Amino acid sequence: MIKTQPIKASAADAMFDVLRKSPEKMTIVALGPMMCLADMFKKHPSSKKYIEQIVVMGGTKEKIVGKPYREFNVAFDPESTDIVLRSGVPIVLVPMELGHMAYLDKEEISRFKNTNKIGALYAKMFSKYNDFHVGKLGAAVHDVCAVYYLTDPDKVKLEECHAEVKYYDDTLENYGYIETDYDKAPNMSICVDIDIDDFKDNLFYTLGKTSRLYEKCEKK
Repeated sequence: MIKTQPIKASAADAMFDVLRKSPEKMTIVALGPMMCLADMFKKHPSSKKYIEQIVVMGGTKEKIVGKPYREFNVAFDPESTDIVLRSGVPIVLVPMELGHMAYLDKEEISRFKNTNKIGALYAKMFSKYNDFHVGKLGAAVHDVCAVYYLTDPDKVKLEECHAEVKYYDDTLENYGYIETDYDKAPNMSICVDIDIDDFKDNLFYTLGKTSRLYEKCEKK
């Protein structure tokens, strides 16, 4: 039974409260559109001094029919993304490319299904997942790549680059995207390669470990 209650404070206030009470600087992993994070920077500018780095899952250098790819986390809230990228806080960008490199094939998805309750749930989700870039080969796991960078940073290759929010606009659509430029002065790091075998080994190991904790909670 869930015993916690929704907090009354806004997301910006709640995040700032957690940051300022922490005995050491914290790392924020942004796995979706960054409205709440941008709101915190606007409302509590001092919050930046409590942050070690921000790992952003978002953006891609890939293009579709000559147009920047409309990656969800950036495309539908580019204003917030721009605020975060310009915040001055150290940024590590984890683009969609990593998820396309380390995608799960059908055999690995079946392995998820046969592990435990949590794995079966993920396998069911993956079976309906359709990524344009991976196609029918399997399922890309973009967000997990961002977390993996934190747990095994030596297994992910980084490059220094300049990145900023740009806008694509024509008569049919208007959206934001992140443009990288290696000729300008770097303002963040970007992940460009990943140890695929180690990533998958860690993913299945963590799944088993999490399942054991879940089962203990169920017994209580």
